[in-house]
Amino acid sequence: MPVGLTGAVAGLADAGTLVLPAGLGRSQLASLLPPIHLAVLHESEIYDSLESWLLNDGLRWLSTQSAVVLITGPSRTADIEMTLTVGVHGPGRVVVFLVERDR
Repeated sequence: MPVGLTGAVAGLADAGTLVLPAGLGRSQLASLLPPIHLAVLHESEIYDSLESWLLNDGLRWLSTQSAVVLITGPSRTADIEMTLTVGVHGPGRVVVFLVERDR
């Protein structure tokens, strides 16, 4: 089964959100097209909330980026006959690998 592999620059604990950079060598398609999205995140880059990330590192980091994607799990819709469908607009499964930074 095809999978997409990306790196994440931050994880936002309150919403379970990943912050993904876009740009040269970092295609957004890897997090949007395959049925499974695998993301790698350093454990030191987990923040309580979007506000916490923005106040600590986010604003400085965002000023150098042309685009950023915020992903909060698989897409969900209940538009068709009020039946919940997961993964219609992107991966149906998102898996995050937490890694420890080298010391």
